[in-house]
Amino acid sequence: MNVDGEATIGGIGIGTTALTAAVDFHDAGRDAPAPFNNRQYMYPPKITTTERNNLVGVTNGAMVYNTSGDQLQIYIDGWVGIGTTTKVDS
Repeated sequence: MNVDGEATIGGIGIGTTALTAAVDFHDAGRDAPAPFNNRQYMYPPKITTTERNNLVGVTNGAMVYNTSGDQLQIYIDGWVGIGTTTKVDS
């Protein structure tokens, strides 16, 4: 850790000690005791359009949930909405 409180690490694993990616959630929540069992999902940051437009240093691949439009958005040379109104069962 440096004097600015920043740390450099090789990866982060939640629910695993054998990382398969730089940030690995693939077993998060699996076999967890109550009340965390069956919660194998994650949330992106939830922000408004105004907050999203004030983000700095955004690069392609950044992801947010835009609460102003209830839409998952990914940055690809600009913000792109990833959305459908069709519910999925599988």
